[in-house]
Amino acid sequence: MNMDENGADVQFLLDTWEQVAGLEDLDAILEVLEAAACRQFQGPSRLYLESNPAWIPILAAGRTEVVAYLETVRPISSPTDQLFCRMAGWAVARSQLVRASREQEEIVQSLRVARHILEESLPESKLNWRDWEISGMLRPALHLGGDLFSYSGRPERLRFLLADAVGHGLDSALLVSECRALWRGLTYEQDFQAEVSRLSQLLYENTGPERYVAAILGRCGEDGWVEFVACGQGPLFVLRQGEVELLGDPDLPLGLFPDQQFELRKVQLQPGQALFCTTDGMLEWQNADGEMFGSTGVVQAVLNQPLGCSQHIIETVLQAVDAFHTPESARDDACAIALIRKIR
Repeated sequence: MNMDENGADVQFLLDTWEQVAGLEDLDAILEVLEAAACRQFQGPSRLYLESNPAWIPILAAGRTEVVAYLETVRPISSPTDQLFCRMAGWAVARSQLVRASREQEEIVQSLRVARHILEESLPESKLNWRDWEISGMLRPALHLGGDLFSYSGRPERLRFLLADAVGHGLDSALLVSECRALWRGLTYEQDFQAEVSRLSQLLYENTGPERYVAAILGRCGEDGWVEFVACGQGPLFVLRQGEVELLGDPDLPLGLFPDQQFELRKVQLQPGQALFCTTDGMLEWQNADGEMFGSTGVVQAVLNQPLGCSQHIIETVLQAVDAFHTPESARDDACAIALIRKIR
């Protein structure tokens, strides 16, 4: 091949490069490359995404990954042949990366919308109901988490839910949202234990044993009594002035078995006393030394703190967590509820 022919081949490849560099659609890129291959290899040529041992593998530029296969009338025999294959590999790989990036962005945007919907469905940050005040918070570690809180005041009593679905992401958010919907549909006015067992059974029937929810479900009665069931979630922190009591030993999570039974527990709060509970994500956040915030961190944060405002309790714990943990350790969602019996 003389110099003029070689220069013409290089110019042809440069022209082809300019065409494919301005394209993102893979079909359009393959069409341009196939026309160029017919000219380069002086005969019918096709590019395929599926493999065939008889075809020439096209590698992504600078990598060993095969991104396409070339069927042509002759083997690669010149530097310009090799340059064409490198250009084809780059163009196909770039198109695939652009498509994957757009699909990823669409997923992220969908998760952002779903997170907004989830957060909009949470109750008001603080609810006053008769002798009680309750607040909640949710801090997802990802775009969409598997934790949530809910509470409502009915004419008869105040009730609350703190839930943490197994796993992370959209599946967990859907599962915990279903748990909340089922919880809202139950009355909890008579046999509290039976209602929680019914909720667990419905979750099991809808999701199976591989999908379950750790939760704390409770209701407030007269004379400061709080009835609750701890299903794979704990401990609960009873806050009294200068004292913090931990209520541990929870039952198994909701939805593990078809006929689960749960223990109903009670604690009495005097005016000015509070109950705090959180999902395990907050407790498992770590500092630079790998130490977990844990129950000890909660106790140290709330001990000797004023108990006049439920929101203040949550903010106090969050400030302690933020001062303790490293950003890399926040891999799980954090959700909490603070309940106070008000002073009249």
